[in-house]
Amino acid sequence: MTTDPGNLVLDPTCVRKGTKIFTSQNPNPPISPREQGDKISSPPLAEGRGEVSHRPPVERLGKINLTPIEDLRPGDWILSHTGKPHRIRRVIRKPYRGHLVGIQHNQSSTTLWVTSDHYIRCRQRILSYGKDRAWSEIPPNHFSRARALRKEMTSAEKALWSKLRGKQLGIKFRKQHPIGPYITDFYARDVELIVEVDGDTHFTPEAKSYDTARTDYLSQLGLTVLRFTNLEILQQLNGVMEQINHAIQTVHPSEIPLQQWRRSDTLRLGDIVYFGVHRKPVEIVEIQRADADEEVYDLDIEIDQSYLTEVCAVHNCGSGTTTYGVEDSGRW
Repeated sequence: MTTDPGNLVLDPTCVRKGTKIFTSQNPNPPISPREQGDKISSPPLAEGRGEVSHRPPVERLGKINLTPIEDLRPGDWILSHTGKPHRIRRVIRKPYRGHLVGIQHNQSSTTLWVTSDHYIRCRQRILSYGKDRAWSEIPPNHFSRARALRKEMTSAEKALWSKLRGKQLGIKFRKQHPIGPYITDFYARDVELIVEVDGDTHFTPEAKSYDTARTDYLSQLGLTVLRFTNLEILQQLNGVMEQINHAIQTVHPSEIPLQQWRRSDTLRLGDIVYFGVHRKPVEIVEIQRADADEEVYDLDIEIDQSYLTEVCAVHNCGSGTTTYGVEDSGRW
């Protein structure tokens, strides 16, 4: 389990000088009368009085800029990993000698350089096929076979699919999905969950042996396998859905199940980071490592203790608990 860096008391981990941060100028400024709207009167009431109403206040961030971290000052507003504006309490600068990690994703040519123990908001790449397992293990004819099976679903499979499709449980399921030498009935990659439907032919000794080997193979890949009979689905569909939903919540019980803070030196190619004001999920395509002997920076941020760089969201990893500061230029 990854430790939440918000609970750590650390020497501040930092980013390289020149890193650009999303800043907001005067968030939620006063609303002009034109923006707020004139008073609107409804038709007169029985007593002859009018009912006056106003448009709801307009919430806005103000102008968004990208500002080099060394140009920021206490009191400036930055955007946190939630996309909300928060004030800077301190700008921290210190000498650093050690390892830096460079992160680049597929939506930008910019590389973010951070100290190796800095935490990044990310989602881990799903290793759906187990360590060192590749698509080449899937027999070529299974792709066409899977397409055919999607058109030949049984009544039980159709009933279950009607409840799984369209992210009704909050995650995406795929039907008739090839994994290794098998074609699974329903597969949810986000939570590494497989749901199998056992028809009447699954109860012979040969079929039971085949299903056991199939389940063992999938389990060895780190996948969770649930099995239901046709009868259970057709007669107790609500109970089946409760079990599936429970499995989903057990694997990832949080509201944002797969987002987490991870050290930069544990990131891998294919992991997802969050880019821009709208925190678009993007894939890491390059990770570099370099030795450094230079000045680095960090920010002590109110409330969220995180900030959006031009590449992704980073945590300040306890900078608010340290005594490092920048005394020149009025920064502390």
